[in-house]
Amino acid sequence: TDSGEGPKPASEEDIKGTSPLLVPPGEIVHIYSKNGQRMASLLDHRWPGFRRVEVSRHMFKDHSKDAIMSALRDTLSVRQCKRHTPRWMDAPPIGPVLCSVCGYSVAWASSSDNPLEQSRKLRHCYSCGRIVCSGCSSNRMTLPEFGINSLVRVCEHCYVNSAGKLCFGEDGLANSK
Repeated sequence: TDSGEGPKPASEEDIKGTSPLLVPPGEIVHIYSKNGQRMASLLDHRWPGFRRVEVSRHMFKDHSKDAIMSALRDTLSVRQCKRHTPRWMDAPPIGPVLCSVCGYSVAWASSSDNPLEQSRKLRHCYSCGRIVCSGCSSNRMTLPEFGINSLVRVCEHCYVNSAGKLCFGEDGLANSK
């Protein structure tokens, strides 16, 4: 502080979580992902979810001007699109989570037996919504038919099928150049 006293210790209301929110008043555009597509909602600044915001290493990068503009462009693109991505597959509540492409456990490289930790290792193909391992989802491509214009993870099956459509077209006939 300017008075040279040093940082002020946390008050009891800070510790209990009853201190005022550090969000601007009014409505806030909340951008989120649902099945890989960007969505946006207007929320009042008093929405209880804003009390649960956790600081993460990506927070400043995710809230930069460029990231916000990109997210808004993605949201607009999705809203103009007529198709939605397939619903993302849920992980089974019990037992190993298997890759839909190769059949191996998606958490084979995880050193943790904790289900929550293993659920963070889940990857979905943005094109078909299936759960895939990192080896079977190493390809990236745009999916303009779903309003996704940035490179996203797709499984081997979707990547190969889309390559065929690019070379031969939807009707199976070779595209002329």
